[in-house]
Amino acid sequence: MELDKLRYNWIDVEDDIRLYASSLGICSRRIPMDDRRSMCCLPVTVFPSPMERSTFQLAINLQPSINEMIHKISINHQFLEQSLLKLPDEFVAKLFHIYQTVSKQGYAASHQLGIFRSDYMIDQHSNLKQVEVNTISTGFCALTQQVTQLHRYTLKHYQGLSDDQINGHIATNDSLDRVAQSLIDAHRIYSGTDQHSAILFVVQEQEANVMDQKMIEWKMKSLSPDIRIYRRSFRDLDHGIISLGPNQQLLLTTIDKTQVEISVVYFRAAYSSSCFGYENSWKLRLLLEQSRAIKCPSIQLQLAGVKQFQTLLSDRAIFDRFCCSSSPHSDKLFNTYTKFWNISQSARDLVIKNPSEFVLKSNQEGGGNNVFGEQIIDKLDRILSNNENDAYFLMQFIRQKAIKSLLIFKQPPPSSATTSVACQPPPYNQIDSELGIYGSVLVETNGHHIVWNQNAGHLLRSKLSGEKEAGVFSGAGILDTPFLI
Repeated sequence: MELDKLRYNWIDVEDDIRLYASSLGICSRRIPMDDRRSMCCLPVTVFPSPMERSTFQLAINLQPSINEMIHKISINHQFLEQSLLKLPDEFVAKLFHIYQTVSKQGYAASHQLGIFRSDYMIDQHSNLKQVEVNTISTGFCALTQQVTQLHRYTLKHYQGLSDDQINGHIATNDSLDRVAQSLIDAHRIYSGTDQHSAILFVVQEQEANVMDQKMIEWKMKSLSPDIRIYRRSFRDLDHGIISLGPNQQLLLTTIDKTQVEISVVYFRAAYSSSCFGYENSWKLRLLLEQSRAIKCPSIQLQLAGVKQFQTLLSDRAIFDRFCCSSSPHSDKLFNTYTKFWNISQSARDLVIKNPSEFVLKSNQEGGGNNVFGEQIIDKLDRILSNNENDAYFLMQFIRQKAIKSLLIFKQPPPSSATTSVACQPPPYNQIDSELGIYGSVLVETNGHHIVWNQNAGHLLRSKLSGEKEAGVFSGAGILDTPFLI
């Protein structure tokens, strides 16, 4: 889509969109966070990006099967142990130690909640290809719903589309509503008619993406006004602030020295080693897991999202163990996997021939951990010499069709840019997109009964073609919306 440069002054358009985006909360704290009150608009596309409706619908249809598959992996102790116990990754090893400890003690929580996101790229042949599945701290589930609202506005006011036309091309995105409701429903299952318990958000000490989290909190309070929510970092929880009661209740001591029982622990931290900088973080992570509170996610659901499983599930025999073969989506889901290679000298030889065809991945979450192109060779040499083969794997690079788009980046142009040139739209950029589908699943810990298994909205992040990472904070990601055609 293009902006009519004869009708619109770009300075006015950009300012309007930035302000409208800010009014919707599509912003973050500035980095570095010298002033916690200073916010900036996040990068967005001016208009949504085209996507085939059938491809989008396929991704939606696959998510319940993915939710169930992650659940099945999480309850298969033997498979978890075989896959992860000897993985030379310190972060995964510490998570696995917590898992071993609580599994031997017996799980205190009656239920576990998963809010997942499956990320895909659409290749040059219009095939849906899975990039990864995230099982902890799945970001942007609130802001993506707001970006959909932003693009409804730009389509109406800068493309002249009617509401009916917009509704025909922009899918309903209720990710914020669904995630908030999932947390509320888990809270109610724990609390019953008791209104005294509360929900705990475990967050990072320095959190730039705070609006995405606060919107979930505000939505929960609007849906359930009596609910209480506390945001705490690991440091905030130390020195007895969080403790276990006589029946494994999770008790939070508040500022007035009263103790509040926690019903649900929602992790928006603890997804990577960088989240555990505080000295007692790991002890606190274990304590949370030992409690009766419903964890989102539990330690076993977090482990089921380790990227090692992505490579294992690309083996059809292993895939069929965890995905019901009678499912109408079984073959379609398996076909979303691309090729993977274990790290070896022969794999290195393949990379040397054509390094642009590969991505080197580790099991670390949080973005920015992938290695591309010529840099893979040097990294492989270090991995092989240190005998760290099992901590990494190679994935086939997914080539995409570029899309032309008009972008608004995080930093606005200097205020002095008032020339006639600045009044014109900037050059259109070629972008690639990554589609994320959210899912929500609640399961009984002991009986393994699935209470619910559902879709929970979608996310589209784009980036300039040629950029490698689509993370909005960890890469060059730009918030976007699919325009279904």
